[in-house]
Amino acid sequence: MKYFTTWAALLGSALLSTVALADSGYYGGTFGARASGRGGAFTAKADDVTAISFNPAGLAKLDASLFQIGNEASHNSYSFTRAPTYDYRIPDPTTGAAPLVAFGKVTSSTPWQMLLPMLGATSRLGLENWGFGLAAFAPPGIGKEEFPLGGGQRYMMISRDAIILTYAASAAWKYRDVFGIGATAEWIHVPRLNYSLVVDGTPFAKAANPVSAPLDILATTKGSSLFTFNAILGTWYRPVPFL
Repeated sequence: MKYFTTWAALLGSALLSTVALADSGYYGGTFGARASGRGGAFTAKADDVTAISFNPAGLAKLDASLFQIGNEASHNSYSFTRAPTYDYRIPDPTTGAAPLVAFGKVTSSTPWQMLLPMLGATSRLGLENWGFGLAAFAPPGIGKEEFPLGGGQRYMMISRDAIILTYAASAAWKYRDVFGIGATAEWIHVPRLNYSLVVDGTPFAKAANPVSAPLDILATTKGSSLFTFNAILGTWYRPVPFL
């Protein structure tokens, strides 16, 4: 029974030790330097201020007050080449077959991102078996991308410009060193979220073209959100002292 408990705990830790983040869209990368150094396998460990986001229950394991400040700078040089496709708008006058069109490589013209700040603090506030935390941070991601208007990606994305900020408050409690629970309340503030792509404005059914069309329109959406609520619940369990 002892060995079964140990192996079950190891398997559970392996399954639950990483944070699920989107691989596309705005989010990418890992929040915090220590979590990045562990390849994102930080949920079970969660032993610094970033536990507020990874697993708030980890705050109850911290024996001292912590103050943490950080920033992430990155160079996101994204390039890709769209697969060739047929241009049905200009069929061959002899055979009537649509020609195969190849696309050149496109690269984001805004690769540098210098500011993804993080500021936070944790404390037990003099209470045994408790932990509390406050933090303000920009979640990991690529806030700005811009591709050429006439590139092969014209019907997917021309540009994205996003600013996302999170303000969080957490509380955690543990029972000795056996298990702990915690919760984080987040206020997500989006001052700016702009997105542009080209759409085929052809009004006739089955007349849309995958390469370009005379009625192509540059469509841009702009939005913002003062307040969006999110909550994170976390726990940890230590079945034996060395796990």
